[in-house]
Amino acid sequence: MINLRKKSLLLLLLVLSACQPQRAVHSVVPPSWSVNSDAEPVADPKMEKSVDQLLAVHADVLDQIGTNQGPWQLSGMIFELAVSVEGVLGMLMGEGEASVKTTWHKTSSLPKPHPTTPNHPQLSFSLQSMDSPESLQNHAEFLSQMAVATGRVRDPQRLQTNLMMKFNEFAQMGRLLNFSEIKEKGFKLVEFRNVLHITGEGDVVPGIALGGLLEFELRWKVPEKMKDEDNTQNLVSRRKPSLDVLLNNIVADLNYAEQEAGSTFEQKGFELDGFYIELGMKGEDDFGIARGAAQALGKLVFERGDDDDLASASTAKPVEDYDTINVITEAPAPVSLTYQASANFQRTERANRSLFRHGLKRAMKMGRFFAKRASLVGSKKWYIQEIEPEFELAVNGMVGLVNLEGSAALSLEFERKEK
Repeated sequence: MINLRKKSLLLLLLVLSACQPQRAVHSVVPPSWSVNSDAEPVADPKMEKSVDQLLAVHADVLDQIGTNQGPWQLSGMIFELAVSVEGVLGMLMGEGEASVKTTWHKTSSLPKPHPTTPNHPQLSFSLQSMDSPESLQNHAEFLSQMAVATGRVRDPQRLQTNLMMKFNEFAQMGRLLNFSEIKEKGFKLVEFRNVLHITGEGDVVPGIALGGLLEFELRWKVPEKMKDEDNTQNLVSRRKPSLDVLLNNIVADLNYAEQEAGSTFEQKGFELDGFYIELGMKGEDDFGIARGAAQALGKLVFERGDDDDLASASTAKPVEDYDTINVITEAPAPVSLTYQASANFQRTERANRSLFRHGLKRAMKMGRFFAKRASLVGSKKWYIQEIEPEFELAVNGMVGLVNLEGSAALSLEFERKEK
């Protein structure tokens, strides 16, 4: 799978040639789609036409690219759309936060289930409860050797130490998730992920690192049911009640938002398949939704449950005005600290759950707009298999489509149903 996030002269020429036959429509995303609004997100005809043209450009580009490149065969492509700070919707050609990601597959192959490998080129490590400290050490050493081989790591020992620390922290969080109790039905927690970058200084940082040498992803599959032998390891005593509360609230709010948003769109060809949310923590036991990758421990992956789960999902019930959900955000650091050290300062905001639920409902309606446009685009050789709109979260619980300079806290994944 190829991600066209980097600037490419060839791609630019193809895009320009694809746009030649008709005049491009430049659209400004309505203010109602912003994180600062709680209004109904409505798209005007100009925005519909703009999205249709952008997706048509993607289709034309793919039709003009040869799929066989020596020993390699092109089987998929990811394109990204972004919204500028001014609200202009366009194609993301450089760095910045994507607002919508589209995953294309060749028409010659049937739609595939959600991929178990990352959607962009990177190293991926799947960790599990049985991984020993020696196994984690081997992973860290392997990554360290790859980075040092570039000749740009100035402190290999520091890198090795930081890598081992990140692997251990991730495994510890994964074990906590294994023993979390989610009683709400409808959506189920299936995985925990974290994308990290290695820098020349030997640091290992989340998000997009300027001058990063190597990107890798850690994955932890959360089992549906723990084995009896795992329960005997005295790990149950480490369960975090605040984590259980957060996870159950998220699933309940997802159920509420989807029921309120309605489900008529599923007949258009796409259905809501998954929900990603950034997990944050302040201190030892204060879990919440992280406002961005810099504050996140990793990404929680929720998928739709089976028919029994969906049938027994909680009936949509309003929450009390005083109900809150934790949001982990950046806090001002003492002036004496360096910028890098200040990144460790965080605070917990108590967001209004009613606003958060309303924001999720808005997000689902925005996502369905993009999924509907994706269902209408045509190509000779390609089709859109998945579309993933991304959203930012305000400290008060409001949700809106993320812009180029924002930071996504949650995203929805719509997947094409079987043909």
